[in-house]
Amino acid sequence: MSRLKRTLCALVSLCVMIAPAYAADFVVVENSNAKAAIRLGDNSGGTKFAAKELQKYVKAMSGVELKILATNEVAASTILISNERKGLKRDEIGLKVTSNGSTLELYGEGRRGAINAVYELLERWGVRFFGVDPKSDKIPSKTTLSVPSDLSYSYAPPFEQRFPGSIALDRNVGPAWAVKLRVSREYKKIGGKRDAQMGGGHSLGNKYYINPQKYFEAHPEWYGLVGGKRTKGVQLCHSNQEMRKQLLEEVKAKLKVRKDSGAFDLDGITYVSLSYLDSNRFCKCPECKKLLAEWGGSRVGPLLDICNYVASGIEEEYPKARILTLAYWDWVEPPKKVPRELHKNVYVTICQNGNKALPVRVQETPMRRLTEWGKIAPGRLTIWDWDACFRNYITPHPIYHLYADDFKTFRDLGVKRVSTQMEHGAVFADFVELRTYLYTKLHWNPELDTDEMAKEWIDHCCGAGSVEINAYYKLLERAVWGDEPKKRKTRARMHGYNPGRGWLNALNLGKSFMLFENALAKTAGDKFTHGNVRCLSAGMLMLVIERYDEVKAVFEDAKKSMNDASFENIKLPSRLELVDRFEQIGKDFYIWCWREGPQPRDFKSLVKSLKEGTR
Repeated sequence: MSRLKRTLCALVSLCVMIAPAYAADFVVVENSNAKAAIRLGDNSGGTKFAAKELQKYVKAMSGVELKILATNEVAASTILISNERKGLKRDEIGLKVTSNGSTLELYGEGRRGAINAVYELLERWGVRFFGVDPKSDKIPSKTTLSVPSDLSYSYAPPFEQRFPGSIALDRNVGPAWAVKLRVSREYKKIGGKRDAQMGGGHSLGNKYYINPQKYFEAHPEWYGLVGGKRTKGVQLCHSNQEMRKQLLEEVKAKLKVRKDSGAFDLDGITYVSLSYLDSNRFCKCPECKKLLAEWGGSRVGPLLDICNYVASGIEEEYPKARILTLAYWDWVEPPKKVPRELHKNVYVTICQNGNKALPVRVQETPMRRLTEWGKIAPGRLTIWDWDACFRNYITPHPIYHLYADDFKTFRDLGVKRVSTQMEHGAVFADFVELRTYLYTKLHWNPELDTDEMAKEWIDHCCGAGSVEINAYYKLLERAVWGDEPKKRKTRARMHGYNPGRGWLNALNLGKSFMLFENALAKTAGDKFTHGNVRCLSAGMLMLVIERYDEVKAVFEDAKKSMNDASFENIKLPSRLELVDRFEQIGKDFYIWCWREGPQPRDFKSLVKSLKEGTR
């Protein structure tokens, strides 16, 4: 063999030997041995927290505790965690193996960017964060953990604000879970603040701004003229120039306090909520009537006018302060006449209150509103959605099947922020943790598969009873959308005040009861899954109690109406026995109110009315 051939053969052999090394995965743990260490790319609280979370979950999966390197320490393979990456979009994250294969970079924008990147990696390894209780975490056992050597992933969510108003994510209930779900709400102890907002949804004329307890006696002219007299608890006199000046001063004062305390987000952005009270009683003074006429008689016109006034007044000192206002109730319709262009820092939040049994994209009125508001406030639309049944938080309200469809619609229309008002009084409200999980996951990425995620949640959280609870999940879907639910065609009308009427018949209620009875029996030996099934049963149970005679009639004719011999051995307890069962669930799981609106709303009063048969 010539020297040239021997040289070529050697080179080929060397390439064969080297190629697998570059093609091999980046290995973190191999055969229960650590193959990489964690390095902090910066010294921020979010990065430190992210490193600890990665260390904790890797150990839970593999039994191996990865070392977090000190500043002067080195390692052959490192996982570099950092928030300090320039040029990223808002909340963008990245996972990347460097070209030499020695480093896995986990990075992200914002104080929680690195945290979000770590949770993305953990989910790729099969970890799931299914609920408030850490026992809800699904943590697979693995002796080897790795990522592809050519991994180069980056993603920015479509919405700046991502938060469902669920009791499961309340600051006092589930802040740790909320961070794992990548919501945008601020949690001071976990990664710092992000979405800084001043004031509640209905802020003009209450404790937030122009407080009547403080000003009404001296300045009654600042408040609405209704029924011939100035009145508290109604809309302000929006044409009053002195009131406007006072409002501007109050907004500036609050902005200064927040700025001095570091409450603005990383971009220097804060939101100032300026919206009408939750009332349809408006000022009837001559000047307000004149202002209303300027906006073509549109109820929302004076509100937009006052938002423009404040936005212009704070722009020089706070150029990134955004005025956030509500298009809601009597003032949800966009004005036909816009005498003054909406200020570039005024954002409009549209309250979505259509038929929750249908996707937004097929509903004429909601789509028209979104389109017309988009022309008035281009690129500055936000959504306030309603996910709860306000008349009864506990009963079934299966609109979670439409989350992904609606999020895609909002994304494609350029909506910046989406939040929803879920139940906020009962942990055992209908599928509350599953709904919260689906909402936040799809909020981050609307392309995920809803049914696949729901099945994974139910399989883990309901264990031996998962077959029955999956069947219940599908039963609710078919009850609304029929035998071809993916077509989303229905005559049912679901909204915030329709607790299972018209779409959930007595036969399906009977089937639901039987499914839960079987699931409870199957999970009796496991505290975690049995507790979850009990909690999930509350919504169905309440409807059975309220419609007991209808369901009882179904049971009396069970063989004929259900055509399923497996149900024949299950008996329907007495109504009072079911109320006792329902009451015990309420005692075992957190609840402070069961509906929005009129008193009494406490659980004891609800149980009392059920026992007395007045509901």
